[in-house]
Amino acid sequence: MTDSQMTGCPTRSWVLVTDADGRSHLESRWTTPQPAPAAAPVPATQAA
Repeated sequence: MTDSQMTGCPTRSWVLVTDADGRSHLESRWTTPQPAPAAAPVPATQAA
């Protein structure tokens, strides 16, 4: 688990992007951790 997942704070990361004309540059991306979905309860099966 990353620090951002534990604190819920957005995290900025840098990615290298190549344009259509072939030039590369860095772009920053902000991501916000998503809460984990609650697991759906599994219905109990009865033995016949």
